[in-house]
Amino acid sequence: MAELENILLREHDAELCLLPESPPQARNATIVCVLLAFYQLPPLETQLRALREAGNRVVVYLFDCWDTPHILYSRGQQFIERLPGPARAIASRLRPAFSLEDSVDRLCLPFRPVYESLRPEHRAIARHVPLATDTTLVNGLNSDRPIAVLAYGRQLPGITRTVAEAMNTPESPYIFHHTDHLSIGAIDDMRLHRMHFWKLAQSSLIALAYDPHITSPLRVPMSIVGQRWFESLAAGCIVAGSRPSTEEADELLDWPEATIELPEAPEEALAMLHALCDEPQKLATIRERNVEHVRTRHDWRHRLSTILD
Repeated sequence: MAELENILLREHDAELCLLPESPPQARNATIVCVLLAFYQLPPLETQLRALREAGNRVVVYLFDCWDTPHILYSRGQQFIERLPGPARAIASRLRPAFSLEDSVDRLCLPFRPVYESLRPEHRAIARHVPLATDTTLVNGLNSDRPIAVLAYGRQLPGITRTVAEAMNTPESPYIFHHTDHLSIGAIDDMRLHRMHFWKLAQSSLIALAYDPHITSPLRVPMSIVGQRWFESLAAGCIVAGSRPSTEEADELLDWPEATIELPEAPEEALAMLHALCDEPQKLATIRERNVEHVRTRHDWRHRLSTILD
């Protein structure tokens, strides 16, 4: 999120303000509100409405947007809408609904299934804008990659255990690195976390990536092309794992070997990873293709026209 904000600051001479602590005092400006999820939006309703009334245009980009329909069309709100006129008026005062169209000029959603789940009145102000990455933060084409396989965040336990047991021994020429370093309480600087991540990715031959709906089904209720794909590809990693089943994957990752499918059986997946590591020229060819596609299509700068237009 901060990386998208930094691009807006650099590319558009913007000013960073933190809501609700220090709301902007602008008039006739475009306010871009970068949020993690939709649940963060209703508490800002009063401020965003005031910004619009001052002549500003409010654009919101949501990263983990799958909670949007749930909050907009909650069962409680649906019950109120079915009440007869007088009762509905009283219930609406007791439990006012979040008025999206009064607070936001444009809502940008990275996943098409969420966009398509909106009602027509909300879809009219929404835009489907896929995730992306800042490709200037990483080389991507470097060949010095001491880590054979990088597994970042949630992964399939059986495969990660098998790969770790095989590669992380004194006899193995390979290194397998699995980290979810956001859980390290001693390092609470998000910028340093991101620098650490980019260094890991740029130092890795292969990055494991599985559809989040497989690794986190309770958290992610649908198949998505998540941030991990764009970041790993930009860093020059060969992405191996499970390609998202969403139709968007065929649009966003439409070049050869953007994702290499690993077998479900851990031992077979390990054998395939070993075989890939033993083909440096093939990896170099895939790396160059991955980096080229992400730089020319999936940098945040390519998304800004849809976000801001």
